[in-house]
Amino acid sequence: MGNIITITSRKGGVGKTTTLLNLAGCFGELEKKVLILDLDLYSSSIAISLNLKNEKTIYNLVDDITNNRFTEVSDYVVAYNKFIDVLVSVKDPRQGARINIKYIEQIINMVKHYYDVILIDTSHVLTDLNIVIYDNSDTILNVMSNDPVDLVLLMI
Repeated sequence: MGNIITITSRKGGVGKTTTLLNLAGCFGELEKKVLILDLDLYSSSIAISLNLKNEKTIYNLVDDITNNRFTEVSDYVVAYNKFIDVLVSVKDPRQGARINIKYIEQIINMVKHYYDVILIDTSHVLTDLNIVIYDNSDTILNVMSNDPVDLVLLMI
């Protein structure tokens, strides 16, 4: 069973994605099979950061599960290298709004059988989706800024 690590923050621009990509690289160097699960459905940048060319996204996976067309998880992931795969976020934020979160827990439970580590990137907005992700995580890394204004906002 894969260890599920979620990278989150209550503020954008603090380095969640950069932290996640560095962790993926570290686990890959340890020859762990890693899945990056990009669940930042409104401002994802994993595919762009890794220069991935993908046909399918998390939206396609949920749509295929919903309509009984799903066959294999591997049909939806893109290999970055020998040890790191990526399940890419939506290309259009409107698709993100159409994803029913009840399938997110199912997807997480499905992929943890294939990978040693699942790294999940989230949005900085506290949503029902993020709560489902947190509930299904083994470890949650909250990336914070040391800007005093940001720290006050986190306390509110």
